[in-house]
Amino acid sequence: MFPGAGEPVRTVWTVIRPHNWRPTTNKEYLVELDMVTGSEVQRVAIPSRFTHDVVRHDDSVFVCDTGNGRILQLSFPGMIPVRSLEVFTLADHPNTLAPLADDNFLVVLHNLGQSDVVRVNISAAHVIQNPTSWLASQTANLDNIDSQSSDSQTAHKQQANLDAVIMGRVQRVGEKAHGLVPWQGAYIMLDSDNGALIAMDLISAPSGQGFNIVRLWKAPEEGVFLKGLAIVDDVAYFGISPWAPRSARNDPQSNNELAAFDLVAGELLWRRQVPTAGLLNIIGAPHLSVASTYLPSYTGKAETDVVQQHHNSPEVAVAMQSLTKLGYPPKVGGYWSSGLPYLEMNLKSSKTPWDAGLQLPLLLLNVSQLQADVLALPPEAWNYQYQAKYSAVMAGREGNQAAFKPGVEGIVLLFSDNDGSGPVYKFPAYDYFAPALEPLLEAILGKHDLQHIIRLQLALMRPGMSDIKIHVDSGGYAVRGHRIHIPVFTHPNVAFDVCPHRYVPDPAHSPGEGEPQRILDIQECFKIPAVEGFAFELNNRAAHRVANLSPIDRVHVVIDLCQGPHPRISVPPGTVCDYDMKKGLLCKYSDNQQQQQQQEGSALVQQQHYSATAAKWLE
Repeated sequence: MFPGAGEPVRTVWTVIRPHNWRPTTNKEYLVELDMVTGSEVQRVAIPSRFTHDVVRHDDSVFVCDTGNGRILQLSFPGMIPVRSLEVFTLADHPNTLAPLADDNFLVVLHNLGQSDVVRVNISAAHVIQNPTSWLASQTANLDNIDSQSSDSQTAHKQQANLDAVIMGRVQRVGEKAHGLVPWQGAYIMLDSDNGALIAMDLISAPSGQGFNIVRLWKAPEEGVFLKGLAIVDDVAYFGISPWAPRSARNDPQSNNELAAFDLVAGELLWRRQVPTAGLLNIIGAPHLSVASTYLPSYTGKAETDVVQQHHNSPEVAVAMQSLTKLGYPPKVGGYWSSGLPYLEMNLKSSKTPWDAGLQLPLLLLNVSQLQADVLALPPEAWNYQYQAKYSAVMAGREGNQAAFKPGVEGIVLLFSDNDGSGPVYKFPAYDYFAPALEPLLEAILGKHDLQHIIRLQLALMRPGMSDIKIHVDSGGYAVRGHRIHIPVFTHPNVAFDVCPHRYVPDPAHSPGEGEPQRILDIQECFKIPAVEGFAFELNNRAAHRVANLSPIDRVHVVIDLCQGPHPRISVPPGTVCDYDMKKGLLCKYSDNQQQQQQQEGSALVQQQHYSATAAKWLE
């Protein structure tokens, strides 16, 4: 289940397939429905059997072809076949897809019993060269499929490619499990056959154990089966179905329940019967998110005072007028829990990302306390040696810094891997800035969304000594995230430019008959508003650059966020974090440091330890 194209969302895509008890047809379809009227907009035939899940990620749609034990990748919105990953069998019974990233594609295998979660490399499947011919052959094959021989052939055909395709596996995660949504460092799932909602925790598991399974809730009665899972505003919604023989699962007189479980409070909120007229299979919130069946969604409840400040701010109004006059008004894709907007993600991650706008003005903040904290730092606080002693440092980013940001210095407070899908590491320096910085972050995001921050840094550009060259941020943290700036110290002579492209016909070219018109690629740079305290979202998927032509130090707070919460892991002073764009972020510290951190135990003692360390910044 996923929303149709366009903003605001008006349609939803899902699957129509025959009941798998003595079906009278083998035709299955992706169908687009009007979310208001319920009327069918269009349908597209797919060469799939017993489809159990269909999801969208960026400009691709993925079909869980359970009967053929494969994953089909289609283009969106054209629904043209792109790849066919044939690696499972009907006995594996794949039923849930979670494309969290290109190299982190998770699949739940029901296994008709004890279930597994596997991580696959979707790019290992060859691109379909002739989609029309492939589709015709697959459609013809559906009429001549023997399920048992098909399973055997598929398993044999793909056996040689398993090492390249399956990158990891977690076994025995429940009985006939369904659903997979990451939340606060764990994966929320349904232990379907046991009637339980569970959390699979990969981070805090004991060494060598691999993972913890925590049962969050279990139905008090026997004979129920759980299917369909979505998380909205930290509440897990899932379906509860009474056990029934397969032949009765499409009984129009059979209704099921929808349950709501508060993941933060750890309690069941309610169970309500809904008129499903058969088995409840999928739950989603396509009006809130493209990825509502495999990522948490949030409604963005408005906090009136902040929203009014945004709408009534003359600085915001002037900036909006300037951006509109340039021809790049910001396109809003949703709202943080503060009620403030963020840029439209689909446009931002498209081939013409500037269509989302160059900048989204948010709020004029009082940064005087943060300015005082920055001025109180000793000059050496910005260098590697000082941070290596009193906070933590990054290794492995020197080449990138030298190439694109020569002379720029920084203090890391929170950081994640390049993909932005893993845990977030909290550096000790965070605690020094927290009293001044957290109220500013909460004003922009709302308290609820502070856990969406995956990177938080201070960037210093000294006059005449540093430069941020024109570049485009390309990691997962940028493609699937948002970048917010808070200028702490700046000057009118600091040039912060965003540089979109325009594609226009070449006026000097007159194409002959049958010759395409020559197109010119024109890149223009525009200075965006960035006065002290003026918080804004930068479209970092468009090329941008900064030059400090002023006589003062320019300092910005730089914040990267994703549209879902991420767990935080605190690291002790002296930690060295190795950064590799492909392998991720590995934070290392000595055995003594690790032992000390484990001995401290409580959050209070740990906070006192870091607060004492933070005080060193003032010595």
